Amino acid sequence: METACYQYAFSKALDPKKLDKVGQLKRVGKLGVWEAKYGDLVVHVFQSGEMRAFVPGEAAEKLQPVLLSGGVKLIELLQAIKKAGHAVDEQEVLSSGQKMAFTYLSPEGIRPSFDGVSVDLLREVSFAPFEIAQAFQLERNFMQAGENAGRRLEKELAPKNMKELNAALAGFLKGQGIGLASFTEAPEPRSTYPAQVMALEESAFAAGMPMINKPYCHFVRGLLRGAYVAFYELENIDVKEEECWGLGNDHCVFRAVVFPK
Repeated sequence: METACYQYAFSKALDPKKLDKVGQLKRVGKLGVWEAKYGDLVVHVFQSGEMRAFVPGEAAEKLQPVLLSGGVKLIELLQAIKKAGHAVDEQEVLSSGQKMAFTYLSPEGIRPSFDGVSVDLLREVSFAPFEIAQAFQLERNFMQAGENAGRRLEKELAPKNMKELNAALAGFLKGQGIGLASFTEAPEPRSTYPAQVMALEESAFAAGMPMINKPYCHFVRGLLRGAYVAFYELENIDVKEEECWGLGNDHCVFRAVVFPK
């Protein structure tokens, strides 16, 4: 897969307490990630000693001129990290910058709520086939697997209402080590039903993954669709992943809508 971000390396892991003192950085939850924004440019600094720069929605080639014009901001950020107590050589870090190679592995500490749960094998199985087959076919395969699981889950639990179904989905996602889910309803003018919106933290498929301008969590998207199709007994349901690490976000958001027949 093609990534759309640049990667920089510090000489060693960074101290979270010192990063918290850097005014330009905002901690992202408890993920061991800090974020800075400079106009269109977004920078993620990882406790593991990695820094990424990207422009959401743009290819890596479009990022280069932004980095050139925003280079002063990166230097200022590195100087602030240095002032906070880290031994940082600004030029050495900047010279390490390169278009990020796609990797399945997340920086250390990216899924703190799932200590001891390894997602390396899951990601190997999920993403290695993309090297030899068309992306659309593989995405549909993972979504279909999720749909099958969602339909089974709804059938087994037979929830009485949407609140029970969403609680069951959240429990399944947490129990399987896939992520921490929370649900809300939102008005949907295109439908007589409200939209079901799920925020997913620490996604096993996406947390810490590089920005590729595409979402990663096809299985989860299918899981929601399968469960809602079974609950409503309707097929005209669409689920979209609107936010994802692959789109430059630090969490995932899914919206399920029941469209008119």
